Amino acid sequence: MVFEQKLVCPFCFSPFHAQDIHFRCIEPNCKGGAEDTIFARERGLQPERKGHVFGVDKTQNSQITGITRFVRCDVCLRESSTRLCPECHFELSHDIGQVPLRRIAVVGGRATGKSHYIASVISAFRNEVGDNFHLALRMLGDETQIRWENDFYRPLF
Repeated sequence: MVFEQKLVCPFCFSPFHAQDIHFRCIEPNCKGGAEDTIFARERGLQPERKGHVFGVDKTQNSQITGITRFVRCDVCLRESSTRLCPECHFELSHDIGQVPLRRIAVVGGRATGKSHYIASVISAFRNEVGDNFHLALRMLGDETQIRWENDFYRPLF
């Protein structure tokens, strides 16, 4: 009997099994691209056109165990490694399911400095602690990196 630990999305905190991970085709010419209403709804944004979202074909591989790294798009047949949460379509890290999950909660009222605190901690890890412990903080995707720079790092530092 194979015991499989459930994974947890770092954005919406929904638990899911590894075989339920979705993928996004990043081939610009793929005909399957469409508005991702799930992604937009979860972030309170207007839907915009994104790459085709698809799951692993479980009928072809009923023995799926562990994390699937690459899957062929069911529309353009190009290989994709962009894994998404099946609930909110947040892009998952490359090492999900391989390293233990660590969750930290920062609780407080509105405008009490939670975002400033998190920005300070991340900055300290990146600029001071990281060098001493060979720590590399990797932000998920370009969208997350841009949001970090614009909304948290620049206003504070």
